[in-house]
Amino acid sequence: MKSFSDIDLFLTTPTAARLYREHVAALPIIDVHSNLDVTAIAENRAITNLTELWLYGDRDKAELMRVCGVDEHFITGNASDYEKFRELCRIMPMLIGNKQYAACHTELCRYFKCELTINSDNCETIWRETSQRLANNRIGAYDYLKMSGAKVIFVTSSPIDDLKTFDTVRSRGEILIAPIFCPDRCFDIDKKGIRDYFAEIGKLTSVDICDYKSFCQAYTVLMDRFGAVGCKVAYHRIDTGYSFVKPDLHHADLILKKALSGKGTEITGEELSLWQTQLLRFFGIEYAKRGWIMELEYRSYSHTEISASLTYLSSQNALPTVIIYSDDTRASEMCRKLCHTEHNISTKVLQGIGFTDNLEDIAAKTAIGSVLGFRSEAYGYNIGIMHELWRKEVCNLLGGWVDKGICFEDAAVEAIRAICYQNAATYLEIN
Repeated sequence: MKSFSDIDLFLTTPTAARLYREHVAALPIIDVHSNLDVTAIAENRAITNLTELWLYGDRDKAELMRVCGVDEHFITGNASDYEKFRELCRIMPMLIGNKQYAACHTELCRYFKCELTINSDNCETIWRETSQRLANNRIGAYDYLKMSGAKVIFVTSSPIDDLKTFDTVRSRGEILIAPIFCPDRCFDIDKKGIRDYFAEIGKLTSVDICDYKSFCQAYTVLMDRFGAVGCKVAYHRIDTGYSFVKPDLHHADLILKKALSGKGTEITGEELSLWQTQLLRFFGIEYAKRGWIMELEYRSYSHTEISASLTYLSSQNALPTVIIYSDDTRASEMCRKLCHTEHNISTKVLQGIGFTDNLEDIAAKTAIGSVLGFRSEAYGYNIGIMHELWRKEVCNLLGGWVDKGICFEDAAVEAIRAICYQNAATYLEIN
């Protein structure tokens, strides 16, 4: 078996290995969507053990531990860091074939020079050796990101977050870390606490939100704040209950005033959808004006409604560049079908891809060379490993096509470089 430190590991053919080594390995890493703790990065907060690296806030590993029957006490409970790591080691052999298995072993070997198999028998040794190395080298959060090779990282941020930490990170000058504008709280105008939330927005922006006009003024100030620290991406998640309803300013204003008067629970489903579409229009215009990209994630049952919304935004000249994410392959289908709409908005709607998405399925349904980069959704600092594994999958797929005579190698190289780096660099205007 190859070592996890071998650059050719996970590359299945000589062609794939050549494509990776010669055309991909040295490309800068741009992560278009992560969930890192920017305060910890700005402070270069010391990392003391693998639990901090692998389990703190990591939803993917937490889900896998639950699937394997681990008690919640050892996942999000008050068990010690060592006890939590011991449980992860115990279930690791069950994760063979899962990308987290490959990522953890590669990270352990690459950054800690430890080639032990992660399991119960080796748990104590791995814990002791890695903790000692972290202590001896005084490795902090920012240091670890530098080790990962990441160059540009966008991080989800609430409109009310303190953005000074991004300035602190920027002053270090080696990694560009910028916020992702995530305003979804204002879409749930029917939820309890919305008045308090808008009051908090008002204090931050010095704009008293009393109607739709003042709402737009306040959120324009918020977007200006984000833009000042390098924001180029906004994120919206459509979960349940959304139906496209053509909006208008008059009714949007009435709906907002109903919420501000304490009657948010009386807002009907149709009113809520009208409000949400009105917000998509408002934010779409602002993002297009600022040159921001909108990341739009939705569940499969909202497929038709999202298509209608994007077409409407285009008709209103309110459509920025959009990256589509979904829980199934319908995002690829939608990107293709939008080519045939009256407004032909396909040039502005791009397919996004995550750690668990199937590249071959996406290639079969849309233009794989147009995929805009890779989002890790990482909570930990192993972004470099996640991008490496994903890039190797790209090289395996396209290298296999070259070997089968399905495509020429120069075409494969062009597509690989585009989806691994160039598309994101172009759309995000990163040099």
